Amino acid sequence: MLGSFFKQGWQSDSTEIRLSSVEKLDPADTNNQHILQELANGDPDKSVRNAALNKIKDASILFNISNLHNSPETKLDAKNAFAKLLGVKGQLSEQQLTELSIAIPSSIPSIIQHGQHGQLRANLICKFSEIDLAKMLSEIEYTDTRVLIAEKIESIEALEFARKGLKGKDKNAEKIVKEKIDLIH
Repeated sequence: MLGSFFKQGWQSDSTEIRLSSVEKLDPADTNNQHILQELANGDPDKSVRNAALNKIKDASILFNISNLHNSPETKLDAKNAFAKLLGVKGQLSEQQLTELSIAIPSSIPSIIQHGQHGQLRANLICKFSEIDLAKMLSEIEYTDTRVLIAEKIESIEALEFARKGLKGKDKNAEKIVKEKIDLIH
């Protein structure tokens, strides 16, 4: 009984108290990142898990949750939080994203799709085959990278795949792909 008086808010039995506690945690504090990771991985309430996911600033933690969590719903929420962290509002430096790509090579497609640093995206696309690039093309947020990939693709199989995926999403990349297909035919 006495132990319950000394529980931290994030350890409370009450969902509202845990949620309120998550909102008060400073994400810049490393210890808080571990608490947020624990809540994102194991809290029984979805709203607390999501609140924790949205305050995690360690990209590798979010990536791992998005790939390893038992709940498909939490995996998707972590994937979205990871994409947001990589994007313009995420404020991760090019160096941090480079280190992430080295530490967790399987994060590279996500960095290409959502990462805010164009030169890094351009450097990372060299690691993939044409067909892999064509498959991820429609998921990439940045026009310059979609155009770069469209210019890089040469095989008819990859071009056809890219054309289907791009339909109505990016006129510039679509035009490049269409012109290449027309030249082949």
